[in-house]
Amino acid sequence: MNMKRVCSVIALVIVFLMVLSLLSGIILSSVDASAADSVSSMQKELNDIAKKKEELENELNIISEKKEEELQKKSLIDEQINATRSEINLLDEMISTLEDQLSDAEAELAKAEEQIEENLELSKNRIRSAYEQGDASMLEILAQSKSLYDLITKVEIVSEITKKDNEVIDSIRKNKEIIEQKREEIKENKAANEQAAQQLTSKKKQLEKKQEASEELIDEMNGSEAATRRAVLAAEAAEEQLQSEIRAALAAASSGSSSGFVDSGDFMWPLDSKYRNITSQFGYRTHPITHVYKLHTGVDISSSGIRGASIYAAKGGTVMKAGYNTGYGNYVLINHGDGYATLYGHADTLLVSAGQVVNKGDVLGYVGSSGYSTGPHLHFEIMKNGEYTNPLGYFSGVMSFTYS
Repeated sequence: MNMKRVCSVIALVIVFLMVLSLLSGIILSSVDASAADSVSSMQKELNDIAKKKEELENELNIISEKKEEELQKKSLIDEQINATRSEINLLDEMISTLEDQLSDAEAELAKAEEQIEENLELSKNRIRSAYEQGDASMLEILAQSKSLYDLITKVEIVSEITKKDNEVIDSIRKNKEIIEQKREEIKENKAANEQAAQQLTSKKKQLEKKQEASEELIDEMNGSEAATRRAVLAAEAAEEQLQSEIRAALAAASSGSSSGFVDSGDFMWPLDSKYRNITSQFGYRTHPITHVYKLHTGVDISSSGIRGASIYAAKGGTVMKAGYNTGYGNYVLINHGDGYATLYGHADTLLVSAGQVVNKGDVLGYVGSSGYSTGPHLHFEIMKNGEYTNPLGYFSGVMSFTYS
């Protein structure tokens, strides 16, 4: 009888343990599923934020490009205004000089006319005197002449005086014509320069209007750029907050499982050893778009011919994520256990998927330029207990690097 009771108790205990084990499995599965759903939901939210951030950054780039074009345009307008102002000043100086020359020419012309009048008056007086004296003058000259030679000489002198009078008058008249021609040329030059100055003044006013419009547009763009930059910063803040939540959720999910993969070996370089040129180091830098001083969480590796190069797992582990992110492009995140994780960004093609177990040296994908990238390169990160560390520190004394 006692034996039957013992058997019954044992049977009940076994059944209880089986039920408890089954319930534990269900509860753990439920917890794991719940954590997975939470991570999936947050990842979707992160992707939405990343998409919005990409749209904002594209908008900011467009505004910045247009602003740069407008600044260059305004710079050219400023140069045109300065050149036009110099032309106007030079023309004003030329007009002033021509006015002085015209004044001098007018004075010379007046003096020449006065000289012509004086010489004409002298000539007229001589002609009038000779006319009034008539032949008596010639008889007087003949009577007063001591010889034929003296007579001829006196006649020649009279003729020479008359000739000289005529030559002086002709010379003065020719000089007057030259002065009149010079005066007309000065007038024409002055009129042409005044017209050119008027045209340049009109052109300067038009350029000043363009300058004013350009300044207003630049002010407007500055406002739009600032607003968009604030939106980008807000999106980045939301993205970083959500990334922290995802890390916490993944850590919680990982701690709930006893079957985590651990690779306690050293890290290997994620590319063939010939690709060791670092184009952007780990550490704080000014963001090229937001101009915010912030941490660059890994290193960028690039050199000639790197596009299409194989990307290797730096250690064995479990692929936590493999997909596309606005910033990282095509990326892979591997949990190596013992608090270590690595990330590989901007790949052209991925060969692994989330949940897959990989060994050190397995090919994860190929180098590309996806996401926010200016050229083919690999962005490589190493995290320890959720904190970013300098990847090059793990290869100190093992490899040498070049920097560009």
